[in-house]
Amino acid sequence: MPHPPNPDDVPMLDAAYQAKTMADVGVNHIYFEWTCPSCGERVSTELPIDPESHRVGLHHHYTHTVKADNTFCGITVRTVDTKFAVIGITLID
Repeated sequence: MPHPPNPDDVPMLDAAYQAKTMADVGVNHIYFEWTCPSCGERVSTELPIDPESHRVGLHHHYTHTVKADNTFCGITVRTVDTKFAVIGITLID
């Protein structure tokens, strides 16, 4: 039985909108966090941000490669079937 997403995670389109909104206000690093349906670990994936246009790079699939205990997972999820939390980090000089 697959592990369910975190109750606070949102569908891909909502997460993409949140990521774009963060990029527009100058957030430096944006991550999608999702629950691996195979092992249940939370996985973080950093999204590329174009510094000029603030476009955020999204993929059709994300892969959970290595688990926290350094063992291989290897599950690949389709973004349209996955829910995400969006995390933004801004570095202040």
